[in-house]
Amino acid sequence: MENKRNDYLDLLKFFLIVLIIITHSNLALSHREGNFLFPFIIDMSVPCFLVISGYVNSISFSKTSNQNSWFYERKSLVRKTCRIIIPFVPLTFIVIFCWVFLDRISLLNLLFNIVFQRWGQGGYYPIIMLQFIVLFPLLARITEKPLGCVALLLLNLLSEIFFSFLSEMTYGSIFTCFHRICILRYLSFIVAGILLYRNRQSVSLKSTMLTGLFGLVLVYCVNYITVFDHIFKLWQTTSLPVVLWACFPVMTMLLLERKQENNNNLIFKCCTSLGKASYHIFLIQMIWYFLSAKEGLFQEPPLLFSIAACLLIGFLFYQMDLLVQKTIIGKLNHV
Repeated sequence: MENKRNDYLDLLKFFLIVLIIITHSNLALSHREGNFLFPFIIDMSVPCFLVISGYVNSISFSKTSNQNSWFYERKSLVRKTCRIIIPFVPLTFIVIFCWVFLDRISLLNLLFNIVFQRWGQGGYYPIIMLQFIVLFPLLARITEKPLGCVALLLLNLLSEIFFSFLSEMTYGSIFTCFHRICILRYLSFIVAGILLYRNRQSVSLKSTMLTGLFGLVLVYCVNYITVFDHIFKLWQTTSLPVVLWACFPVMTMLLLERKQENNNNLIFKCCTSLGKASYHIFLIQMIWYFLSAKEGLFQEPPLLFSIAACLLIGFLFYQMDLLVQKTIIGKLNHV
């Protein structure tokens, strides 16, 4: 069981990536205001992904010689960064082409857009994941002590306060853009994933329900009680207080994995396969919504069509990328 891939986490990733496609659609954007589905369900997708990333990377980290190091060995770092960069680069070139030849933006705006990933929906995510890969061994070592966990949570909180303050100043939009691509705002979710892995045997129905209950209360507070507005001004629905609610579905999947080790259901297998391709599907939905917003290209189709198209194209993109990465990483490891 320790070395077996948790199919239920892949199943959760499938549902999360569908939520991401939904939340970035025009239909969702027009129905966001006052809709309880967003803060309690739809906006939880990226925070849940970060919790899962902390959990899954803890598994692989514990199996390697890196676990006593503060940084990854060269081969591990190359392999993990290539998984993020290789599929991201060609899509970035498509976006740059559109900016230069369709939008005809200035060089300064082009550089600003590239640095702050101001394209698509969720353009910050690949940059967050690159920071995650570089910093993960450091975070794993720091969280070995309770004081280290507290320090990281405080750093997360202070960064929220700091960037909220800076966003109100002159040129505050620059600080807002920087906060968007900075991993500091997701530290608590990564720490939660690491701690869940280390205490996975202690996850019970009672602890899961209590986590969900307290998480639900905190999500309500940060979204509907105005006192929190002074601390968590930027991206409230994915800020530090919602970490327990983001842990709830992950803990639920850990419990399900214990109850049912094998599931040969065809639908289950299809969903978990798509879950494994979630990063590539994420990239495809970014370019899908970016291009659909351009005049003269294509209008955004009905939501169900967008979901089906992003899932299918993303999965095919994932399969192609596996072949490309096998070749590239093999060559880089021999350099």
